[in-house]
Amino acid sequence: MSDKDGTASGLKETPDFIKKPLSHDEFFVKLEKAFRMSKVSHNQLKVSLKRDLGSHHVQKPNELDVTSNPTGDISKMSESKRLKQNAQPDTKPYRLIVLVSMPYDGKRTKFFTLVDSKTLDKFWKDYVNVVKTSMSGLIKKKKKKKGGKKN
Repeated sequence: MSDKDGTASGLKETPDFIKKPLSHDEFFVKLEKAFRMSKVSHNQLKVSLKRDLGSHHVQKPNELDVTSNPTGDISKMSESKRLKQNAQPDTKPYRLIVLVSMPYDGKRTKFFTLVDSKTLDKFWKDYVNVVKTSMSGLIKKKKKKKGGKKN
């Protein structure tokens, strides 16, 4: 049994990897589909949250880079530590990357969205609603008690 697009239940519409971030609405639609796919195919669904550093400009100290600086002296590291103590912390807000990954038909399907700090509260409310409705099959069942009352 297949749909118009030739796939079983239309579940295989997501590409292997989406390289551009999705809008929040597109992300939630794909997340619901991913939950359905994982339930049908009994596959694991992984949701990762990471901080988006963008271009973070972090460089390895020259003293530790042996390939480009073979005559580097590790004892100079104490000087760079003093410089780090005087550095000011970065106070700019970072975005959050929400990445969803799951195996399907031997390939890994991935998609993600970027969340700004201004829209974080609304995103979490929508995310929690999608997760609650999609994970309804995971409700813990109560076990029956065995035996009578103990004195």
